Amino acid sequence: MAQWPDYTISIVPSSPLFARFCLWSELLDSVPTSYNAHMAQIQFFDDPSQMRKSREEVRINEIGLHVYPDGRRVAVGFDLTPFLERPSLEVVVRNAVGEIAGTLNVIEALQPNFHLTMHLRDAQPAEPYTVLVTAYYVAPGEKRQIVDQRTAHFSLADSRAPQESE
Repeated sequence: MAQWPDYTISIVPSSPLFARFCLWSELLDSVPTSYNAHMAQIQFFDDPSQMRKSREEVRINEIGLHVYPDGRRVAVGFDLTPFLERPSLEVVVRNAVGEIAGTLNVIEALQPNFHLTMHLRDAQPAEPYTVLVTAYYVAPGEKRQIVDQRTAHFSLADSRAPQESE
């Protein structure tokens, strides 16, 4: 039986807690002592490209854009390389005149794949629109470290896949 710390536990033998305690102690006795040795051999990623990357290796793999039927909202999807440290993203949408039609900031993304909805706020839509996505890292008192940028274009009338450029 396992060694327990030096404190007393009062358990009444007829209580349900006692039954759970007995079951738990039997389970502890049946666990092999070297079970962690096998855990070190498990490969969580079959594809080496899916390994988590350092901040210098984080990239924006793909940007997905979907214009809502009202023409005033755009769903922006992000596909980043898996990361060790959470990157921040800045998204700026400009219309054909060069005015900012919308902005979006993601502070320390939790997952490499996600999407958000942006609202276009320009008074008169001027197509085509250009989306600039910047992945960066920043800490208090430090200068912003840009690790990747990606540009995409879309039109309100065009609901097909966006044309992407680097």
